[in-house]
Amino acid sequence: MKCFTFLTVMLLSNAIVMAQTKNGFTLTGKVIGQDTGFIRLNYIDENGISLHDTTRLENGTFSFSGFIKEPTDATIITNNR
Repeated sequence: MKCFTFLTVMLLSNAIVMAQTKNGFTLTGKVIGQDTGFIRLNYIDENGISLHDTTRLENGTFSFSGFIKEPTDATIITNNR
């Protein structure tokens, strides 16, 4: 598995904040150079519980949704095939 660079994680963490709705967030993105595989998002939810959500890359794109009370750190990890 390949961990995105610190800068990418920080940018995507900001995307979570910017994409918040009243009670939740949606994070979408595209991985350049990888069309298939899986991508994992690790973050702390609105109840303070550490979550590890996984989704499939389709044509390099992905989407996550969830609920957080305030901006939080997140880590995105992908497998590199």
